[in-house]
Amino acid sequence: MKSQNDFEDLIKENLKLLGIKKNQFEIIGEDGQIKSGSNKETDDGFHYLDFEFRQVLIIENMPIASLALLTLLVHQFVLGLGEREDLQDINIDFGPHNLGKSLDIEITFGVREPVYLVEVENSPIEHGGKKWGFGTGGLDVAGSLTGMNVNA
Repeated sequence: MKSQNDFEDLIKENLKLLGIKKNQFEIIGEDGQIKSGSNKETDDGFHYLDFEFRQVLIIENMPIASLALLTLLVHQFVLGLGEREDLQDINIDFGPHNLGKSLDIEITFGVREPVYLVEVENSPIEHGGKKWGFGTGGLDVAGSLTGMNVNA
């Protein structure tokens, strides 16, 4: 998922500032839902559906002094996601890991990934008498679906 990949890149770029290592954090998606898109054509293509999910960041043993920076990074990232109507706000749970020195943290927020399709010659996805598939840029939504070839 593009947002999840971008979020992971942001955390990785700031590991040193956060005082953590790669093996101390995990990013996962939960509670995914597929919702109908607007069914309108835009410059991005045909808005077929939206994939909504809860993004989860888990960090173990992060220095307490890094909490403020982490909250700023997450807030800035979420603001950059665009339209957030009806999505979960940023939530944070934290507790001591090494009393007085480090925290275990879980941050969650809602994400909406629109899926746009383009008209193709051969595809199992039909709408309005047209066949739709992924454009030359592929599908940024889910890495696990990139092997799926509906344009064949």
